[in-house]
Amino acid sequence: MKRKLHKLGSGHEEKYYQTADQRFLGDEAFVEKVALKAKNKDVRLSGPRVSFDRLLAAILKEHGLTEEALMGSGRRNDWVQAKRQLVYLGREWANMTMQELGKRLKRDPSMMSRLYGEYEATRDQRREAIIARALNSKTMNYDKSQGLSSQPSFQAHF
Repeated sequence: MKRKLHKLGSGHEEKYYQTADQRFLGDEAFVEKVALKAKNKDVRLSGPRVSFDRLLAAILKEHGLTEEALMGSGRRNDWVQAKRQLVYLGREWANMTMQELGKRLKRDPSMMSRLYGEYEATRDQRREAIIARALNSKTMNYDKSQGLSSQPSFQAHF
């Protein structure tokens, strides 16, 4: 038996397409209520959405490291800090799981969790901002064979 759908309204209603504060989803009254509650609280904005390869290239460039140094088993403090940052940002910005990160870095997922927690406790937001700007740059291009270049890229990488 086929059911007939009844026309619910008069079609396009502008009120459903109006925006207020775009950090929150809801009608105007809800947005005002949430904005008042959040007024004195720190609202955490997420970083850019990016592929792991582009993130890796940007972190290598910012820390002045090679991929071999970062992926190696060395324990130099600058290598470990870059690895911590890569794991944290890989999870937050590239939406990778600990298992995926462990596979890419050739480490156990429990090690990825430990590195994530260590970095989260002592985040380097200055370097994160530099990396985010580099990733958002319209001229930043990643070629796996050459690393980062400043040639124009017309493909979306996010």
